[in-house]
Amino acid sequence: MIHQKINACLPGGTSSRLMVLLASVFLLLAGCGYNFVSSAPIDTVKLGEIKNMTLEPGMQDQFYETLALELVRKGISIDPSAPYTITGTLEKVAVGNLVMKDHLTVQYEVTVRGDFFLEGPGKRKRPLRKSNVFIVTFVRMGALEGVISERERAIKIALKDLSAELAAAILYDK
Repeated sequence: MIHQKINACLPGGTSSRLMVLLASVFLLLAGCGYNFVSSAPIDTVKLGEIKNMTLEPGMQDQFYETLALELVRKGISIDPSAPYTITGTLEKVAVGNLVMKDHLTVQYEVTVRGDFFLEGPGKRKRPLRKSNVFIVTFVRMGALEGVISERERAIKIALKDLSAELAAAILYDK
């Protein structure tokens, strides 16, 4: 019944109905805040200077490696002649205690803080993150060697999370 009414309103058969359907979908998407972007995302970057202002020697090297792996994993290639450059500063790596039991720390917190920027053509510079602190917690009781090992693992996790967020900011932030 309804199908017959639609056919009566749309002369020309199936192709007219298809055109009306496509136009309706386009108008619906356009009215809901969607927009069609023609510019291509950034797919190649250069790794610029990452300053290490922490008390951890070699932290910038560990971060370079982690960031490079994450960028490639997200489909962003690294090229020394790329028009976009990632720069920044690792400002703080700290370990704090969260939970104590019998006067011993059993849960720790590793904080990694840094500021990072994407420099584009014309030396335009924009921050890559809105929040610049990553915190990873871990639980460890016992020998100091185990605590140090867990601390190193937590730092690697925080650097990986930071790298993933920087890659996402390059891909999705305008």
